[in-house]
This record gives sequence, C-alpha cells and structure tokens, in this order.
Amino acid sequence: MNSDKIFAIECANAEAVYGKILKEQARANAEIAKLSTIFFTLISDLGAYYTSHQKFADKLSNMTNVKILNENGLSGTLEIQNKPCINVSIIKKENMQFLKAEAVTNPDKICKSVLERKNIKKILSDGGIAISGIGFL
Repeated sequence: MNSDKIFAIECANAEAVYGKILKEQARANAEIAKLSTIFFTLISDLGAYYTSHQKFADKLSNMTNVKILNENGLSGTLEIQNKPCINVSIIKKENMQFLKAEAVTNPDKICKSVLERKNIKKILSDGGIAISGIGFL
C-alpha cells in the first residue's frame, strides 16, 4: 500500500474517532441541559403549587411531573443518565418554605458538570432556594 492510501485511511479513522467524540459530547451536553431544566421546572412547579394552595402536598410527585427518585414525602433525588445527582427536600425555616438542594455523595462526571453550572452551583452553595417568600436559605 502506498503512503497516500495509508495517509487517507489514517485521516478517515481520525475523522471517525473525532466524530464519535463530538457526538458523545453533544449527548452529554444535552443531558446536562436537561437536568438543569428539570431542576428549575421543579422549583417553578413547587412555587406555583404553594401559591395556589397555600401549602404543600404530602409528596413532591403530587406537585410536579418531574421524575423524583427515592421519593420520601417531601424529599427525593433528581437523576442524570439514570444515576442520582441532586438531593432535594422541602424544609421550613423562619416561617418560609425552602427547597433544600445538595449534591449526592460521590457524583459521577456528568453530574459534576451539572453541579458546576453557575445557577445551580449558587443554589447548592446557598443550601437551597425559597419557595414561599423571597430569598435564599
């Protein structure tokens, strides 16, 4: 085989590998955006429910269509790629209701990417976000 053919094959192989990497990165970025959207949808749904009912239901799933793993009353976990990522729970502090949010123990790489997003990182570092009233925890 001459050097031009070898070079062409090597280029085609490199292009295929690079294309695969780009597709995987695009999928990961989509999953990260999806969980971010789900997280803020949960916050919005809980706020809307509380505003209209002046109280919370007995379970998170009764107030939102967001998928909640390991739901236990007003606590549960949001997932990314079928792996736990963010633990959430509704707590009361100083006559206000908050959605407490924290990273799961030992998050995987893609979850860590979600946790590093500026808006989510701020809520996690503050310990949560107000659902009734205004302010951070």
